[in-house]
Amino acid sequence: MAQKLIHLFIWGWQEHFRISVELLAQRAFEEIGIKAEPGVLLVGIRREGIEDAHPLCIEPEKGRWTVDMFEGLSAAIERKRQQHPDRNMFYSHARIMAEKPERILRDALSDAVRDMLDQADADLGLKTFCSTAVLVEKHYVVCAIQVPKTALSVYPTIVSEWLGRTTETNFALRCISAILGEVGQALTVSDANGEGMRSARELVTAAAESFMRVSIIPGEYVMTDAFDLFTQLSQLPYEGERGSGRLVIAKIDDPRIEYVTLFAEPVSLRQTRWIRKLLEMSTRETPLIASYEHAFGLGHVGGGSPIFHVDFVDQHEWLFRRGDTTMLHCRFGKPALPRDAIDRERFADTLLRLFPEMTDEALKIHQTAVIEMNSQPHGSMIIIGRDAKTEAERLAGQGTRIAPTPLTPTLLNRASRIDGTILVTPDGVCHAIGVILDGEANALCTPSRGARYNSGVRYVAAGAAPRVAIIMSEDRTLDVIPLLRPRIQSSVIEEAVEALEASTLDDFHKPRNRLADLEFYLNQGQCDRINAVFDRLDSIPLEENELRYIGPRFSPNAAMNDTYLFD
Repeated sequence: MAQKLIHLFIWGWQEHFRISVELLAQRAFEEIGIKAEPGVLLVGIRREGIEDAHPLCIEPEKGRWTVDMFEGLSAAIERKRQQHPDRNMFYSHARIMAEKPERILRDALSDAVRDMLDQADADLGLKTFCSTAVLVEKHYVVCAIQVPKTALSVYPTIVSEWLGRTTETNFALRCISAILGEVGQALTVSDANGEGMRSARELVTAAAESFMRVSIIPGEYVMTDAFDLFTQLSQLPYEGERGSGRLVIAKIDDPRIEYVTLFAEPVSLRQTRWIRKLLEMSTRETPLIASYEHAFGLGHVGGGSPIFHVDFVDQHEWLFRRGDTTMLHCRFGKPALPRDAIDRERFADTLLRLFPEMTDEALKIHQTAVIEMNSQPHGSMIIIGRDAKTEAERLAGQGTRIAPTPLTPTLLNRASRIDGTILVTPDGVCHAIGVILDGEANALCTPSRGARYNSGVRYVAAGAAPRVAIIMSEDRTLDVIPLLRPRIQSSVIEEAVEALEASTLDDFHKPRNRLADLEFYLNQGQCDRINAVFDRLDSIPLEENELRYIGPRFSPNAAMNDTYLFD
């Protein structure tokens, strides 16, 4: 094997650095719940006065992007420099004034690269985000992260104004910004290879802290570390019980607020135990009213534009919301984007595949039940089964049979206050409550989960007829057993196998990783073809000092069948 050469050379570690950034972005997206695979591109623009280097370099050299896409970049950079808002700004500080041309150049480089990538990828539905340009040896390097627009458009933004500038942001955008900021710092290190960057979890937390400092009260600057404050408040119990409450963020004289109780003296939010006590007085209808620094009293929120507030839904759990829209969800100090407790589409697909007779009305009953279970402060379990009626009779000595009754949120709320399980048929009719389930232990049981979870696993496995268990554990974990894997198009798998078959030692990693994600869906013939590629790559002699890892061979999954595929 010939040594791999970098033709569009920026610096020796450019490929390693790009891969590190791509992995970091992927992990950050997984942390917060963005369902998208980010693409990463490095663009190197030769600095002025350098002759012995390519005018423009990209990493990766082969792929969707080409050097030709950046035709006219130099003119675009110059236009950006001339139009920069700080071009005519004068700074009294001599050092800052001396650094101004370099700052303008770096901004112009980043903006021009972003605009050209946006134009080139408009048909692909991608959105480009760029780091500030950093000088690396003979080139200014801009790191671009590209994300499908549809993956970001579902998250609403906050528009705020400060010092005459308008910004639009949300938690997802702040996470991308945090990644790019980390990239900019990492590029300043000599021989930057991607090592030493903060972890995805650290960057996500930093992004949440930054997002919660966005000014949502016009004209006021956020001095409080709001993310840390709300996390502390969520952790504090009140008289041994889990705390709850709602805190509205507004000015004391906000016209949308009608006070029920106005404190004689505002209470500092830094007095967390005091604030925790005041939150116990609050309700959804009469929340605690506070600015960034002080709580003012309890009041009703009237009409007008949606107001920002924080809901403390459980110990260690809080939501930052605008009206009915959740902007950020934090649980056990881990911030994430709002998401359903379970994937709604996957849940619906599971029920319809196991119970084809289920009507749309019945499906809505079960979906509503999941929402209600997720809002309850205690654990509960529902079993959906074709045999629910006969099972209610068989287990009459271990529960309470009831007259067939549609499963409503009210019934669920009352029935889940007692121990045991609720038995429901696929049409959404309840036949028994408080049932103690039976069933033998199986391989899916685990000592890491509680009795309720393992009871559901045993009972579902023991049924001759299809059954589904919906389990809300005391630790607020919601499980659906089984939650079937989504169906996938047959051609997608075949394309992934063919991509691996066409790969070399230099580029097999990406198609291999793709197939690792699809391994459940592979049949024996496809596994044989994949393993043949691995054998071929393994048979290539090693170069001196070369380290190589192809990975384990693939084998079909016994649970896979044709119901998981469609044409």
